Amino acid sequence: LIGLIVAGVVGGQTLVNQAKLRGLIADINKYEVATNAFRLEYDALPGDFRRADDFGLGVSGNGDKQLTDHSSNPEALCYVVHLSNAGLYEGNYSCPSSYGTHTLLQVGVNKLRVNYGGNISFYVHYTGFGATTKAPTHNHSWTPNGLYRNWYGNALEIGRSDTPSGGGRGWNGFLSVKDAQSIDSKMDDGEPGIGKLVVTGTNNITTCTDKRITQTLPVAFNFTDTTSRCRLFYK
Repeated sequence: LIGLIVAGVVGGQTLVNQAKLRGLIADINKYEVATNAFRLEYDALPGDFRRADDFGLGVSGNGDKQLTDHSSNPEALCYVVHLSNAGLYEGNYSCPSSYGTHTLLQVGVNKLRVNYGGNISFYVHYTGFGATTKAPTHNHSWTPNGLYRNWYGNALEIGRSDTPSGGGRGWNGFLSVKDAQSIDSKMDDGEPGIGKLVVTGTNNITTCTDKRITQTLPVAFNFTDTTSRCRLFYK
């Protein structure tokens, strides 16, 4: 009897986890659909749209195609504002015209809502500010030369919100290696360092994968890591 109860509890937990992973994939797809619809309608990137104010969508960006997270140009904070004001994403959001160092990002205010739970956030910004002369930075401090020094550009970062020193940005991992690989296999190529979905560990430490995000390819999943410290970048 005890064995049956334990099996039932474990089976139930597995089903709950699988449902959360499916929900996360659905949220990523919803973000992509909304972003593509915005680009088709306005021929611009949400947050970066230089005529956003003219269309009543919120604070205008500079149109350089790089979503900066900077005190004088908080385009990353305005991304979801432009989407929601265009009627492409549910919720009411706001973004400042400027802000101080590590202004707090808040779900439902300037971060996309995610149904996964556990303080998991969607944060869209430019990765790899050190790889070009553009995109001054509060952009992610652990990706100065792009993702595994292989790719840089605007990406959806999916992670657990950091401590107040990180301003609420999702710099921490939350997925097990097994779950991260499962999502990568379903949405992309199952490889952590290449393709449309990139997987890495919490900040600049070797968890989840066998290399830090600041190191070069090739990279592989680290199945000896039994923690839940994988996070995602969706290009």
